[in-house]
Amino acid sequence: MKGLIYKDFCIVLRTCKIALIIIEIGLFGMMAVVTLANTDEPVYMLPVVFNIIFGMAMELFALSHDEQSGWLRQGFTMPLHRLECYHARIAMHFLCTAAMAVMGIFIALISALAFGEFTLAIFGWLFSAAGIGILVSSLTGICINALCIRLGLAKTGMIFSISWILISLGCTADAFRTCFETDAASILTLTIVAVIALIVTSVLYVMGRKWIKEKEL
Repeated sequence: MKGLIYKDFCIVLRTCKIALIIIEIGLFGMMAVVTLANTDEPVYMLPVVFNIIFGMAMELFALSHDEQSGWLRQGFTMPLHRLECYHARIAMHFLCTAAMAVMGIFIALISALAFGEFTLAIFGWLFSAAGIGILVSSLTGICINALCIRLGLAKTGMIFSISWILISLGCTADAFRTCFETDAASILTLTIVAVIALIVTSVLYVMGRKWIKEKEL
């Protein structure tokens, strides 16, 4: 399974290594602009959030390559269980997201130290944002992996694009609604959303295991 993860990493790095350099330089420049604008609270979590989102997208490069080259047709002929291919892709998604989160923390810490805004509170917020982001990304990666096996990359991308828009609109509406709610109501809402996300992820993980076993060459 290590070889499968290494294969995906090589595909990802070959595809987007230039983009990685440009993104990190751009994020540092963005933090400089935000800080020099004399804002009261520089948003040092932005590099972490942006990097995690890009880390989530890395899996799509590997999926696209495998789908276009017909790699699964060849991969399934190797002396590997199909579930190894399935779990290797999930592991690769987690590692990509974690690595990008670390890079985001690094950029944020350098920015905070360079512009004299480093505090223990910022340090804590950075690691909290990274932890939550990695968790959300891991759940999303499981769902993407399962749906791509069943529906293909194009249809899966469409589903998640629509879902992303709906979630964004829902978060915007919830931000206005929480202004008039108690803390208990907000906690209940977050709990319900978290439970639903875990149930959906668990179901898709199980279904993905079934689909990859049944996938025709």
